[in-house]
Amino acid sequence: MKIALMILMATTAAMAAGPWGMPANSDGECEYSGVIEVDGVTAVELYDRASAWAEALQGAIEMTETGTHAMEIRAHVPAPMALLAAEVRFAIAIETREGRYRYRFSGFTLDSVNGNIHRDLDPGGEKYRGKRNMVNRTALKIERILGGLRLAMDANAGDDW
Repeated sequence: MKIALMILMATTAAMAAGPWGMPANSDGECEYSGVIEVDGVTAVELYDRASAWAEALQGAIEMTETGTHAMEIRAHVPAPMALLAAEVRFAIAIETREGRYRYRFSGFTLDSVNGNIHRDLDPGGEKYRGKRNMVNRTALKIERILGGLRLAMDANAGDDW
């Protein structure tokens, strides 16, 4: 148990210190995307799981059905380490097909609550002085949200074992 705790602490410390930022798409914008295989699950069931996950998502602003087995969720997380009341806003697109789903987290912006600031986040946090740590901490929050989506969509989600 002590060894597992030490590994977890070392990993967390290394992640907090590293300038890894957020993944970028071909245009250089922050984006998380992927296609995940979920064998034996219908598109309808995957869509229902995604809908339930979106409704329970803390920070979800609105959910829109964008087509058959497709949705877009507008969401936000509090901006970490901000000196003013601000949040990071983003969109989550989810599409489902038989045995797989595609997700895309994109459109990351830093917005002050009073509306005075609206900036696109850059993947490394280098575009704006002092934002690298905020981008890194936001990346950790997004990874947690993405982990929640993967858990909700898991093929064994209904398995009581």
